[in-house]
Amino acid sequence: MATAPCSHHYCAKEIEFSTADRVYCHRPDCSTFVPPEFVQAGVATCPNCNAATCVACKDTEHGADNCPQDGALQEVLRVARESGWQQCKSCNRLVELTVGCYHMTCLCRAQFCYLCGEPWKTCGCPIWDDNRLLSRAQNLVDRDHRNAQLEMEARAQLIRDAADDLQQNHECERHRWRSLCGEYQCDECGDEMPSFIYECSRCHILACRRCRFNRL
Repeated sequence: MATAPCSHHYCAKEIEFSTADRVYCHRPDCSTFVPPEFVQAGVATCPNCNAATCVACKDTEHGADNCPQDGALQEVLRVARESGWQQCKSCNRLVELTVGCYHMTCLCRAQFCYLCGEPWKTCGCPIWDDNRLLSRAQNLVDRDHRNAQLEMEARAQLIRDAADDLQQNHECERHRWRSLCGEYQCDECGDEMPSFIYECSRCHILACRRCRFNRL
């Protein structure tokens, strides 16, 4: 005996009740079930009215804001706060400053202050931390292994000069690249480059080929 095809309503209900952690449109005048294929990146788009619902809290999606009901995310943000990391307000990526000034450029191209997270040049935060500036200047001087043979005062003067140069040229509008042969670490992604790397002759940032052409 042939089996009668199931009705659209029955099939829809079967999908609904077989879905774990079901999401319904947050609008009270709609409340339509949102099938899994309409859920992406934590946001459920209603197939009936196109309203966007947060999968975690089942309320209106939060846009660029973090969902307070997302426990895993809140734990990550707690660790970020304790570690002194900053979050891009444009795409919500977390970033950690290891070298350089507080001027951050995210993967999404948003520029912001590492200290407060506000768009760059809209806050009154300092541009450099003195200890970080000195450490960066020392790192630049130590790139030339010949400087290790200098007298202490001569080396200290090079570090002071490098720090002054960093303060003047830390914001490169247009990088001037040159190739350096040898083993280096990319300042952007942290990858080790075994044979060569690019260095900006103005701000002295080191960048692998991928970061030079896709991030800087």
